[in-house]
Amino acid sequence: MGASSDRSRLDVVYREQFARLMRVAYLMMGSNDIAEDLVHDVFVRCSQRLGDVDDPASYLRACVVNACRREHRRRARLEPLDGDSGSTNMPTLTLDLRRALWKLGVHKRAAVVLRFYADLPFDEVAGVLGCRPATARSLVRRAMKEMRDDLDER
Repeated sequence: MGASSDRSRLDVVYREQFARLMRVAYLMMGSNDIAEDLVHDVFVRCSQRLGDVDDPASYLRACVVNACRREHRRRARLEPLDGDSGSTNMPTLTLDLRRALWKLGVHKRAAVVLRFYADLPFDEVAGVLGCRPATARSLVRRAMKEMRDDLDER
């Protein structure tokens, strides 16, 4: 493939996937600005490899989740940014639900975001997280219980 066709494929993938990847990153990180930086960084880092990938959407989604996990570890513990309203394309969550989601560990948060907001089946969630589908189901189940318990305490 030539440089021109690689560039046009990247443009198409960017237009198709950017909003979806932003929603995942926003829900993982709690900040529209951080999410945008991470998603753009992933596109820049992965642009050369996209021509060799069979399913760019899945590949990029896994890269974004991994970037969010790295950023989360780097920041040790990100506090929810109550004043960050995101953009109109971001999911609308109540403050209590946002706080419950962000209290989860990054692995459980990723599982919930991928399952319910990216609408992925458990086998794809497992693929992104690098675990078995049964482990992905367990992560989601435990995360939902933690969130319910947290919301019930309020």
